[in-house]
Amino acid sequence: MSNTNIYIHSPSFNSSILVHIPSIYFLLKGDYMCNGKQSLRWLKPMYTEHSPLDTIKYLERQLKGEDLHYFVMSVYIWNENHMIDVSEMINMRWPSCKIIAGGYQVTKEWVEKYDYIDNVIIGDPEDIFYKIIDNEIDDSIVYNYLSGFFYSPIVDLQEELIEMSIEAKEKYPEKNICYVWETNRGCPYSCSFCAWGLASRKKIRRKSLDMIKDELDVFKYMKLDVFRVADANFGIFKEDVEIMKMILSAVGDNVSYFDLSFAKNHKERVYEIAKMVDDYNLMPFVKVGIQDTDKEVGEAIQRAEKIPY
Repeated sequence: MSNTNIYIHSPSFNSSILVHIPSIYFLLKGDYMCNGKQSLRWLKPMYTEHSPLDTIKYLERQLKGEDLHYFVMSVYIWNENHMIDVSEMINMRWPSCKIIAGGYQVTKEWVEKYDYIDNVIIGDPEDIFYKIIDNEIDDSIVYNYLSGFFYSPIVDLQEELIEMSIEAKEKYPEKNICYVWETNRGCPYSCSFCAWGLASRKKIRRKSLDMIKDELDVFKYMKLDVFRVADANFGIFKEDVEIMKMILSAVGDNVSYFDLSFAKNHKERVYEIAKMVDDYNLMPFVKVGIQDTDKEVGEAIQRAEKIPY
């Protein structure tokens, strides 16, 4: 009896000095394991991006003559062309495979533009992904926004996550192994240049401190060179100071570089957090987001800065 095979595609650029452990793989697998009904075989994701043909050959080696039933791609502006090319080849090679697209670059028009794509997810995939896989949702366009963090795929799948980081470091010893992690999701601002500022993402959903602690306990055992916090505004909450202490206690002595996006306001808190990271020699520079200071531009986008012109 053949397996029901699923593949999550979100590789790092092959030319980059970074290799990202594919966090979306664990997020989606964790969501399905908590809620789904089928017994799926999750194919090991590619660490780095290769040509579409090499991607197909990689899948064929894993499948060993079996069919691919679900192909899921996480699409951003930097990998859009690659994802389109790969998904077209997936459709030709396994025409019955269900193709699902998500990520910031995906829009509702994708279903008509690329008629071989079965579903697009606009927003967050948690608590909706498993319903698409199990055919509980018939709509080809699904809108969904996270209401809260109720389970942790990092904790639930920690053995596989740790093993994958070790394997990636052995396979790419010359590159920096990176994981992208979040303590919250959403942003209260509306910066015109940023996908975080969509109206649908205004509310910030936060992980509990207990969940944060449990996840950081897993990171202690991973082979990581770079640790990236994906929060849109780290330092926006007073608890972020304590969270940074927890982060540095867990990975500060293990990684060589730390990356995060600071809160736009709360400058004293941001400075305190930046100083803590700098004490570990993990922050060679600080990123600062600056909205256009032209008065007319600020009024047009309804975000005029409170500075004298």
